[in-house]
Amino acid sequence: MSKHAEPSRRYRLPRAAAPRQIPMPTVPTAVPRERTLHGYDWLKQVAACLGLVSVSGCMTGTAAISPEETVRTMERFASTGGYRPVLRFAVSELRETWKRGAVSLDVSLLVPDGAGPYPVVVYLPALGADAGSAPMWRKAWAEAGYAVLAVQSGSAASALNPLGKAGQDDRRDIGRRQFSRASLERRLEDFGWVVAELRQRVRAGAVPYRAVDPGRLAVAGYDLGAQTAAVLAGESVKAKRPDATGLRAAIVLSPAVDLAEGRLATRYKSIHMPLLAVTGDEDRDPYGISSPSLRPAIWQHGPAGDDYLLLLRDATHRDLAGTEPGSPQAGDPAQAGYLAEEAEPAPEDGDGGLHQRSRDGRRSRAFGGGGSLSGVAGPPRRRGADGRLAAAVRAVTTAFLDATVKTDPAARQWLQHSAPGWLAPVAILKSK
Repeated sequence: MSKHAEPSRRYRLPRAAAPRQIPMPTVPTAVPRERTLHGYDWLKQVAACLGLVSVSGCMTGTAAISPEETVRTMERFASTGGYRPVLRFAVSELRETWKRGAVSLDVSLLVPDGAGPYPVVVYLPALGADAGSAPMWRKAWAEAGYAVLAVQSGSAASALNPLGKAGQDDRRDIGRRQFSRASLERRLEDFGWVVAELRQRVRAGAVPYRAVDPGRLAVAGYDLGAQTAAVLAGESVKAKRPDATGLRAAIVLSPAVDLAEGRLATRYKSIHMPLLAVTGDEDRDPYGISSPSLRPAIWQHGPAGDDYLLLLRDATHRDLAGTEPGSPQAGDPAQAGYLAEEAEPAPEDGDGGLHQRSRDGRRSRAFGGGGSLSGVAGPPRRRGADGRLAAAVRAVTTAFLDATVKTDPAARQWLQHSAPGWLAPVAILKSK
């Protein structure tokens, strides 16, 4: 198809030795009045510090961003030049379990209210996430006039459940198994079966499937789902691809670029459809599969033709999960140890010189070929989600779908001319 075609090992810790008895130091009896904390006031201050904000926040005075503030920031930023579809639809959701032999597939279908027919976005969630994840992204696409079918196997959704308080080594063990070639092939088979099942339900004319147009398809994936979406778009791997007739575009949120696979400069040459890659300069996954400096490779080494790369300033892996502010979803990988990726130090070398220092002293990614995010204006982020990042992802992904799936010239015009200036405070948008 041409680029413009139509359509555990668990470790036992050694027993701790008995604590040594250390004599308490002598404390002066005279304490300046202004430094005295009466009664249990000092306990209250410590409890407030630990309960309301993190210890580091107490020490530095950094305040967390509330969910309400995040939403307000998102709306304000979107109103200053973000992409707005011509129509905005009310949306209904259907949640089901589809059976493919012994495999249980968790399915969520968001459908705009009305007769349709609406093009389809198949959303492939992250490892440890169910079909109800990423509501911010899925709802934005559905409100713009897409039927959004999210699908996840039960085994992928529950893969991180046994972790509990296990260490990072266990998490990476699970990640390596789930991102393996055998697991990828099973997910590709699931995708082919799901699209065939969707078409059968559309032909049957049942509500709400009769409002769906499976002849106009896009695929979007995040984390583990991004690995599958990249292969469906044409990434060269030794795996059997399913029938993807009607597939017009692909979105990969946090592309899974594994350096161990090799052929970095050639394996994306066969991508045969418009592609949007979304990542950030702090986008580390908790499995050690990829790194922020590697993720843009899918765009850098792919062929030109309706391809875009959205680089978000200070965006972590969790920022791309699409979780609504203040409403963590069950099975959301952000709740399954994703704090680990923020604590992991960035590699010092061996990344092709794609790092550089930002003004606050942290190592930031230049992503090669110019366009460093460290040069983007704005102060370092406070703890919590930056609503501007979510607004950027929603606007750019929706405009990309409208430009490539609906072939809307206004959406293409916004992407190529208006979006870069609007995004300047938080991101860079590249195209080729």
